[in-house]
Amino acid sequence: KEILIINERLAADFMEVKLADKIKERRKQQEEERQCEIEEEKKNIEEGNKTKAGCYIEEGQKYYDLAEYNKALEYYNKALELQIATLGEKHPNTAASYNKIGVVYRKLGDYVQALEYYNKALKIRREVLGEKHKDTAASYNNIGVVYANLGKYDEALEYYNKSLKIRREVLGENNPSIAIPYNNIGNIYNKLGKY
Repeated sequence: KEILIINERLAADFMEVKLADKIKERRKQQEEERQCEIEEEKKNIEEGNKTKAGCYIEEGQKYYDLAEYNKALEYYNKALELQIATLGEKHPNTAASYNKIGVVYRKLGDYVQALEYYNKALKIRREVLGEKHKDTAASYNNIGVVYANLGKYDEALEYYNKSLKIRREVLGENNPSIAIPYNNIGNIYNKLGKY
């Protein structure tokens, strides 16, 4: 009886070791596949070809347009991971992916996550594109939208006004995108009863 118990323990130990070996082998294979994907992406970027990250963004946008936000997040996160690995953290495309993820979280009503991703996008845009850039203005506006959704109207106005100031300086008073922060500022004053 003791020999049977010992044999069962040895068999269980053997199976555990085999399973651990298979897990290690699979992880190594996944890492090798990921490195190949990154190298292929870098080559596509250098040659000006369509990138896999770009394909992920397109797929994410399709799901976003269908209001399948969790699926959109899945693809946007894949794009972001690949962009960070190939372009680096401080790149306009990386900032755009952070922004897209923030948009999805805002749509889902997860304002804390939305702010986190919008702020990451803003930080990169300010560093890479500068304060006076239309994308930086868009980031300020998006953060303002979240604060408005949270009922933090003073903060919302602060960010909307930054967006408006940049757009006026960079794009000019007659550019249609100027209407966005003006409209948002008007909505805040309306909510505050300041007609």
